[in-house]
Amino acid sequence: MSADPADQPAQPAWEDFSESAREKIIKYVAAMTRDYALAEDVAQETLIIAWSKWEQVRQHPRPIAWALLVARRMTAKLRAQEQRQGRIAAKIAADRDHTGTSGGLGPERQGGHEQTLCDRDAVLAALARLPHRQREVIILCYLGDMTQADVAAVLGISVGTVKAHAHQGRAKLRKLLGRPPG
Repeated sequence: MSADPADQPAQPAWEDFSESAREKIIKYVAAMTRDYALAEDVAQETLIIAWSKWEQVRQHPRPIAWALLVARRMTAKLRAQEQRQGRIAAKIAADRDHTGTSGGLGPERQGGHEQTLCDRDAVLAALARLPHRQREVIILCYLGDMTQADVAAVLGISVGTVKAHAHQGRAKLRKLLGRPPG
């Protein structure tokens, strides 16, 4: 006969959680930092922590929000360490000089994808010009496909504040990208 039936339900729940969390963490961290390699590392480390606390995490009312909060804190810690060591500016400059890319957010430029990649670069550049909190809200809501309640839980702010930052961020992005209001 097969393994203990009590063990069976936990596996699919973990697999569903880890797949969804990994995707959302990578999108969030890559958009915030413009560093895809860092995003993958943070996602992996976050999932290791989640696995070690799986019984707690699976009972959390918003497990994905929990994972994004861990990833956010980990990213902030790693970025602070990098800033203290003065490596961020040098790394971005080196990436642009050597590869001609926007800092490692996804695949390199290829033939017919040039316009899409230019649009992506313009959006990422505009996102980088938003105030930090507006950028976080926009990224979590739209790239992370999270509800406003989940974003509020991740950032430790009210839903009303999320709505205000999303509205202000969208308006500023439209202006930065030369798009009409609306």
